[in-house]
Amino acid sequence: MKKTNLLLISVILFLLLVLQVSALASTDENERSDRLDFGHVLNVKSVTMDPPFIPQGGSANLTLLLENNANFIIKDVRIDIDLPSQIAFNNDISQKKIVKMESGEMRIVYYNVIALPSAIEGIYESELTINYLNNMGTERQDNSTFSIMIKSTPNIVVKIDKSEVYKGSNVGEVTIKFINNGLANIKLLTVKLLESEDFEIIESNVNYIGDLDSDDFETVGFRIKEISGNSQINLPLEIQYKDALNNNYLETINVPLKLEKASDLGLGNGNSTIIWIIIFIIIIAAWIFYKRYKNKHHKKRLFQ
Repeated sequence: MKKTNLLLISVILFLLLVLQVSALASTDENERSDRLDFGHVLNVKSVTMDPPFIPQGGSANLTLLLENNANFIIKDVRIDIDLPSQIAFNNDISQKKIVKMESGEMRIVYYNVIALPSAIEGIYESELTINYLNNMGTERQDNSTFSIMIKSTPNIVVKIDKSEVYKGSNVGEVTIKFINNGLANIKLLTVKLLESEDFEIIESNVNYIGDLDSDDFETVGFRIKEISGNSQINLPLEIQYKDALNNNYLETINVPLKLEKASDLGLGNGNSTIIWIIIFIIIIAAWIFYKRYKNKHHKKRLFQ
């Protein structure tokens, strides 16, 4: 009986020892897991802008999606954003706070930002700093960066500047003005005059302008021969350019060109009339000169 009780006690003690060792191993594993999580417990899953880019003087919503990857609660989460000098907070503040985040919890943090009216187009780096307390009450900090894009949509106004092309005339040059009416600067601007049944292109149909800054303009000329006989024709233009961030743009537009008779503008036949008048004046002047010369010689003969 005593041997049986002794054996039973030994088995119980052994089981208790196994359970204690298992508990210690589990605790040690959790601590190791906590230590592994220690420096990267708060994950910034995404940073989004709406709209994706900000025009000069425009605003956008900035959204951060945060996730607690640790297996413990983190507390006193403070999110700070340091914006570049070209961008400011729009009726908002730089620091946001979260009281606590459970293990695996995700939270969304919102900001509203605005680009200064004088901002230059480009991609600007912003700094994100997140401070928090772990389960041991120790303060930790995670640092990262993200980018904000300042960009405006280009806007080009195209119109006829002047024209030497008249209805029924042979060949003339039409000058077209390109105005950058937007906030975005434009570069590598190339203009191509496309073929049409209304006219023939006499010389090169491609003109290179290059840079066209905001609130600036440039002109290009094309020599054409009008063959339609209409009072108005369209000049089909293909425009290629890049914005400040090297995005490509391709536009095809029709620029209306009114055609008037040269004679209605005092040109063409009117010029011929002027020429005949000049010739007539020259003839009269020559006749007067001849008469005076003849009379002068006639008087000399009388006195001889």
